[in-house]
Amino acid sequence: MSVTVSEHPLKGWIPYKLIFENNLPLVCWCYVSERRFEHPFFEETIARCKSHSYNSSSYKSVSTLETMIDWAETFNDTAPISFIFHISRCGSTLLSQLIGLNKKYTVLAEVPFFDELLRLPYKLKNIDEQFQKKLLQAAIKLVGQNRSGNEEQLFIKTDSWHICFYKIYQELYPTSPTIFLYRSPDEVVSSHQKHRGMQAVPNLIEPELFGFNVNEITELSLDEYTANVLEKYLLLFEEMISIDSLVMQIDYKQGTSEMINLIGEHLKINWEEEHLTQINTRRLFHSKYPKQNFLKETKNDIIPDYLKDAMKVYERLDLQTALK
Repeated sequence: MSVTVSEHPLKGWIPYKLIFENNLPLVCWCYVSERRFEHPFFEETIARCKSHSYNSSSYKSVSTLETMIDWAETFNDTAPISFIFHISRCGSTLLSQLIGLNKKYTVLAEVPFFDELLRLPYKLKNIDEQFQKKLLQAAIKLVGQNRSGNEEQLFIKTDSWHICFYKIYQELYPTSPTIFLYRSPDEVVSSHQKHRGMQAVPNLIEPELFGFNVNEITELSLDEYTANVLEKYLLLFEEMISIDSLVMQIDYKQGTSEMINLIGEHLKINWEEEHLTQINTRRLFHSKYPKQNFLKETKNDIIPDYLKDAMKVYERLDLQTALK
């Protein structure tokens, strides 16, 4: 039986990471009270909660995976209004920040715990897809709980490689519209050359997730590997839009103002004037470093051979975007 969050004994407690003891996965819990997830990175919010007496005790707050599922069933359902998928370095972090400026909207951006659950079968072979779905749904319900009473809509921005898990998200939330943000692959690679993301370094994410042969990727440079990952993302997105009528695609070059307008139309949200004013101020600054002015990145005009396949898929998607 579910109860309202305000009455729930677990109000303000969220599962936030896995630990392993004797090869048994255990869920660690963190008390976040009513603190909003408004920092560029989810872990920043968790770090600010660690000093609370509930979290700094010498005793760990842990549970089994099964207990987490049972506890989640006592909460009211929290269906996200939308999932934001992306190929990295394409404005998704800033977009999350802009949406979350209004306290009515909770944005869970690249929650590490969700990723741990989705990739758990690579560590434990006895985790089947049905159990995996139950874990993810429970985690979304618990982390996305309306803790202050002011939140009205929940957005989830996934890690970029979660496009490989799209069907799991879609089966759990078939009526939640999807937003896909993308960018010219040469610009994405150029950004990763300055600061590599996990998906741009071989073996930090399981190669099997991308359908890669372990032996083949050892021969690739970092840029070649990144190009292959981007091609995989874009091909999966092509597949996604062929089967899901609730998907909307947005190219980075359309700009943040147009992104906000398109998302409002897609989700039938009338952004409030005060919120739009805040958006216009915030979008001038760096997505991950809010006190730094945003500087447009430069790129090479010559497309290297290793990027040509990814560029072809991008051009097909871009043509579809232009025709809509």
